[in-house]
Amino acid sequence: GLATEAEVTIERAGGAFRPGVSAQLAWLGTFVLDGRWDEADRILATQSAPGNAFLEREVTAVVTELARHRDRPDAAWELIMEHFPDGPATEPGDCINQEGLLLQRQAAELCLDATDHRAAHDWLCAHDRWLEWSGSLLGRADGRYSWARYYLETSRHDTARAHALEALSLAAMPDQPLVRLRAHRLLGEIELASGDLREAEAAITAAL
Repeated sequence: GLATEAEVTIERAGGAFRPGVSAQLAWLGTFVLDGRWDEADRILATQSAPGNAFLEREVTAVVTELARHRDRPDAAWELIMEHFPDGPATEPGDCINQEGLLLQRQAAELCLDATDHRAAHDWLCAHDRWLEWSGSLLGRADGRYSWARYYLETSRHDTARAHALEALSLAAMPDQPLVRLRAHRLLGEIELASGDLREAEAAITAAL
């Protein structure tokens, strides 16, 4: 429903965007979540650069997410390093803050996928620094979720649980249902790893 509303709004905006920007960009996030990746690819293939900070962030999120889940990490890293030439040591201020935070989290996820825990830790510390620098509320719940996954991957289950619960709390302000869903699912994974099947079932039920 929100994607439909966004598509109509983009169409009404008309000349506010660069030529060649399609209102179908509103569907990108939905298509990724629904596994309609080929349709997302078709939208991306026909688009010029949106020239709008919010839409640019949507495109960046989709491109890196698809590259990661299609086992094409090099494509994701190429985009990340365009924005972070000094890696996690890159200072804030030279790119749109929310886009930068998103890419830092993607970098950490890619490192965890590759079991490079040291590099994942560096990217997550950079994410914390950028949040502190910007004072942004948006990104904090995602950041706690990413730390929870890091601690799960490094077998520190109590710390992972604490961060996942903090992610749930932070996802209430502002309301971030997708973060809540991921946090509940991660709590289920944490409890399974800890051997508590009852709590794992409760966490997974909450996610559903």
